[in-house]
This record gives sequence, C-alpha cells and structure tokens, in this order.
Amino acid sequence: MRKYLLLFAVCCLSFWSCDKRQEDPFATVKPEESRFTKIPLAGNFNEPMEIEVLDNGDVLIIERHGKLKLFQAASGETSVVGELNVFPEREDGLMGMAKDPDFAKNNWLYLYYAPAAEASLNRISRFDFVENKLDLASEVIIMDV
Repeated sequence: MRKYLLLFAVCCLSFWSCDKRQEDPFATVKPEESRFTKIPLAGNFNEPMEIEVLDNGDVLIIERHGKLKLFQAASGETSVVGELNVFPEREDGLMGMAKDPDFAKNNWLYLYYAPAAEASLNRISRFDFVENKLDLASEVIIMDV
C-alpha cells in the first residue's frame, strides 16, 4: 500500500509541476532599434566580401576585385596593403579570408580567390602579413579547386 501511495504522490507532483508552455519573448518580440549602435569604420569599398579584426583593433577588408585593405583603428585611416591579380567575372574574384588561429605568432593570412590566369580555377593560399603589408612572394598554395 505504501508503494502505491508513493507512486500516486510522485504522479501528482509531476502533473502539478507541469506548467503552461512558456514562450520565448525574444523569438516573438522585435528588439528595440536603439539596442545597437552602427559605427561606420570606413567607406568607398568596391564589393567588400569579408573582414577580419586583428588583436590590436585594426580591421582587414577584402574586395572581390582583389584588393586587401587595412583600417587602422588608431588613425581611422584605410589603405590598400595588398592586391591579388584575380579573375573578377561571374561570381569569382577574391572571395574569402581567414587569419591563422596563431596569427599573433606567425602572421599567416589565408585567402580564397580565383587567379586571373585560369578562369575556371579557385585557390586557397597562405600568405605572410608582415608590417601591415601582404607579402605576395610568400604565397603557399594549399589547394586548387
């Protein structure tokens, strides 16, 4: 009899603990517009594709037509720090960028692009980014697609 009472108590407790399903207000309510502040870093880009924020606050920006630009946080100025000769037609060009997880030590930057010489080829290469310049001579081709 004791087992049945215990079982009945557990069932009642679990039944009463079930509450109406609560809805997530963030899934149904639009956040206030003032929640975020847009701060333009720079302008005059020609088809910007991707950014990478460096540890010192500087920002690397790639453009589809092959330019790598650097926004320097301290001065607020943007300059071209490298340019690849790419095939910018169709959906090709300079399409992706990633800094190495160990960038602070090795200064490696990975770029995904379509070389101008071969229109049907896409390439992932590693470059050295030294003294705020892309060293084109340091290219190590990782993969051609």
